[in-house]
Amino acid sequence: MAVKSRIEGRPLRKCPVLLRQTSFLALEETIQFRVDSVPGEDYSVTGRHKARFGEIKERGAAVTPKARELYDHLLAVCMTRTIGVDPKEVDAIVGDVLRQYPDDWRELRQQGLIDCEFRCIKRKGIDSLPRKGTPSLLEQLTAEGFVEATPVTYEDFLPSSAAGIFQSNLRAECQVETGLNLQHGNADPKGFERAS
Repeated sequence: MAVKSRIEGRPLRKCPVLLRQTSFLALEETIQFRVDSVPGEDYSVTGRHKARFGEIKERGAAVTPKARELYDHLLAVCMTRTIGVDPKEVDAIVGDVLRQYPDDWRELRQQGLIDCEFRCIKRKGIDSLPRKGTPSLLEQLTAEGFVEATPVTYEDFLPSSAAGIFQSNLRAECQVETGLNLQHGNADPKGFERAS
């Protein structure tokens, strides 16, 4: 199966956040369409349609509202810088702009950009541990190997993934050729909870 021309989501990172995905282009398949032209007799005509496609996803860490605001701001900068740019240059521009987004687990955690689950992995020596000038006791315990911090995995959809997938299955002459072509969406956590 052919893969769409662009990968949706953030560029490759040491510390993946949110979602990175691509999809296979929909297969064109032969199908028999039933036609009821004469009462009591069924006829079919052969046609073609595109319905089945697949996705490949890499889920990274979930981000906090503060981090999402930063990410959305950087995406807006990307959109501005990629208007009218050759599609081959878009990835380089996006990668350059998104370098402003921290790419270190400790830094992401300390800046309040990701949520983590914490688990005690070593107890011996914790009672006699001298308090240091770290931002918090939890951060010190993590830095000294007593606690393990595991980023919470992102389980939502990419803000622009559905549009990108459907657009990738349009005829080439119908596709938009400008920059990232993203729309700003509004979060709807209550609607998401109702749909779950």
